[in-house]
Amino acid sequence: MLAAVAVPDFQTVMRPVLVALAEGNDLSSSAIRSAVAQHFSLSQAELDEKIPSGRAKTFANRIGWALTYMYRALLIERPKRSTYRITHRGRAVLEQHPKRVDLKVLSQFEEFVAFKTSKPLDGTVIAPAAPTVVAATAPAASEQTPEEQIDAAHEEMRTALAAEVIDRVRERSPDLFEQLVLDVRVAWGTAARWRTRGSI
Repeated sequence: MLAAVAVPDFQTVMRPVLVALAEGNDLSSSAIRSAVAQHFSLSQAELDEKIPSGRAKTFANRIGWALTYMYRALLIERPKRSTYRITHRGRAVLEQHPKRVDLKVLSQFEEFVAFKTSKPLDGTVIAPAAPTVVAATAPAASEQTPEEQIDAAHEEMRTALAAEVIDRVRERSPDLFEQLVLDVRVAWGTAARWRTRGSI
């Protein structure tokens, strides 16, 4: 009897994701998940497995992080929302790394390191620097306390979310950006008035 295949970790799915995109077709995130699931022969039970919090499916979550990291390393691009395309860099990585693509591979690209350290190449800080920098000097997870690992993961999620929000805003029209700024100013003003009232 064959042992059940465990849901692969997010680094293990990186190369299969690139392989799925290598034919040159733009693929939706759901199509990518289907292709990678077939590659690993995952059962429906494995696809339905959820992360400890129960708020997301493990496999979909790991594919999502793989896409996020490779997008930030410019191995893939996003021609439209939830649709991905391999880049020339992505094809080169596939040729240079026939067995595995992981964070070590991605860390050779300055765009990815800038993303991980929350310091974009244009110098604009988008979120607090994440403690887990993908660099040779970064401490291994086994060298961190459980609290440090949780804090690092939290900061990394904040960084990814902030970068995603910025991308979404840049994809929209200037009118939408102006409206967002006005909405934020109104919200800040309302909050300030409530704080003033509360202090009286």
